[in-house]
Amino acid sequence: MLQFRAASREDIKSPSCPVDCWVLPRDNHSNGVTLRYVLYRFLVQGFRRCQGLAASNVALNNIPPTIREFYTCPPLWKQQDGSYHPSPWGHRRLVNPENGAFYWTKPNSGEPLLTGQGSRVYDTLPFWEIGPDPEPETMDVDSSQHESTFGAGSASTDDEDLYSAN
Repeated sequence: MLQFRAASREDIKSPSCPVDCWVLPRDNHSNGVTLRYVLYRFLVQGFRRCQGLAASNVALNNIPPTIREFYTCPPLWKQQDGSYHPSPWGHRRLVNPENGAFYWTKPNSGEPLLTGQGSRVYDTLPFWEIGPDPEPETMDVDSSQHESTFGAGSASTDDEDLYSAN
């Protein structure tokens, strides 16, 4: 399977566009990867792309990212040598397990980078929301208080043929 590392759709046409080549071993007994898992990873990348397209306008050291990768949308900062780096000045992006949003860490640390108000500096919006557990529904099992499945006044009996045209 091929994955182009393009910054735009037009970049895919370029002969210098970097390409990831995923080689899938046919033997899945020991170290193989199932096609199901590969497709799952591509699907996750698609979700992350959608999330990255709506990323916040974060600027680390007052410098916004130069570009975002096309498929998974991590932000990249252009370095002086012309290369791109996803972790500028020692910052890293981590996923908040509570909501799936990416946030930034302090330089060379796993601690969250915080705003002046004390909240995390997020790169993306939340991907999901964890709400309270739903209350279990109670079911009234007294069928005499409800219409039958077949409508009012048409309760089924054992002698009735439910499948005939009559």
